[in-house]
Amino acid sequence: MDSKDIYSQHKFTKRQRDILSAALRIIATEGTKSLTLKKVSNYVGITDAAIYKHFKNKRHLIICLYDYVKAMIISTISPIVTQKSSAKDRISILIDTAIEYLVAHKGVNLILLAESIYHNDEELREAMLSIFQGVGTLIKTLLLAGIATKEFKEELDPDMTAICLIGMIQATLTRYMLEKEANKKSFDLDKMKESIKKNFFYGVTKK
Repeated sequence: MDSKDIYSQHKFTKRQRDILSAALRIIATEGTKSLTLKKVSNYVGITDAAIYKHFKNKRHLIICLYDYVKAMIISTISPIVTQKSSAKDRISILIDTAIEYLVAHKGVNLILLAESIYHNDEELREAMLSIFQGVGTLIKTLLLAGIATKEFKEELDPDMTAICLIGMIQATLTRYMLEKEANKKSFDLDKMKESIKKNFFYGVTKK
């Protein structure tokens, strides 16, 4: 499914996508506390009143932002699932693609995760969980494919294994963002990607 299909599914108009994209950039560079509808409208180049034609209020914008992020992530990695290659090769590409996407968007998933937990907001937690489940489902699909072709161990629990891989990606991203903010240049992202693959496949590949 391409990005247009996913955006259509979530019923975002072109203007709504422009607004959500602007909100995402503000959050990534300035944090959620700096996000205001006035700042977003200025960023997009519309009047303060015009933004209310697309979003009821700031909370509505933030809730939609989770769906927007999910749509972007899924549309980025879902084409990998249908590629004509081994399950191992596709998971390897997924790892690279997911990390590169998240780094390019300045770890916005970490920001949204912190936001959903910090404010003890059930609706935001459900929205964040939906992002994890969406990514987890794609990984699980590849794991099941690998089990079927006997690339991966038959005794694998696809759900838990998918969670483990998401955790490895998330932890790598967290370390990268922290070291980047601390101006440390020792973190080799490409080396870490290869390390994730090596350790993950060591655990799942049939000997």
